[in-house]
Amino acid sequence: MWIALPDDDSKEVLRGTTLEVYRFLLKSNKPVGTRELQRALNMSSPSVATYHLSKLEDAGLLKREGGGFTVSKFLLENSVKVNRFLIPRFLFYAIFAVAALAP
Repeated sequence: MWIALPDDDSKEVLRGTTLEVYRFLLKSNKPVGTRELQRALNMSSPSVATYHLSKLEDAGLLKREGGGFTVSKFLLENSVKVNRFLIPRFLFYAIFAVAALAP
């Protein structure tokens, strides 16, 4: 697993529902199946979830593992991942600065 800044192709893919799917998988600690994703994000059918998963897999952001999908590449443009939490980048910087300057 590695961290990268988004390129133009990844920015094209990470929009709307596909971005929601990617964020859900980032927060998950285990491989997520199509039906689990469908239920968690209230999608209308498994084929909708499969479409977004395929889109992310084709972009190289996901990989199949253990009967589900996991994130294979983190794209952190405006957030920082700490354990399983995604924190907005500027909030992270502010907390870090306050902690560093506190007596």
